[in-house]
Amino acid sequence: MQNQPAAAEASIMTTLARQNDAFRQAHMPISFDGEMLRGRFVMTIRVARLDHEIVLGVLKKLREFEDFNSDNDPYGEHDFVAFSYPVDGRDQRFIFKIDYYSDASMNFASSDPVNPSATYRTGVLMLACEY
Repeated sequence: MQNQPAAAEASIMTTLARQNDAFRQAHMPISFDGEMLRGRFVMTIRVARLDHEIVLGVLKKLREFEDFNSDNDPYGEHDFVAFSYPVDGRDQRFIFKIDYYSDASMNFASSDPVNPSATYRTGVLMLACEY
């Protein structure tokens, strides 16, 4: 049987993962369990300059990503995604990363990432070579 602190930590990580999944799938702020998950979704200029159809395909793949495991998600937060998508006939690696800030100024980290009122998420989609 798990001890109380470990069980509480697991519950927090599960909630954080669910919040991050909702934010990643929406690509924008979204209501989650009655509270607004605040934040912004951005992409680097190199991603934005790709062909429109490629960007749409990359966003679809990001939205549908579910292959989280201990190698790519060691803390269970679902805050980092890496995947390949074909660009000009070759697989190109993409990365999506979520950071937790206290507000939209993004000057300070959130003191409580699982608390929607204390957290402003920034999701960044980039080419792996830009990371």
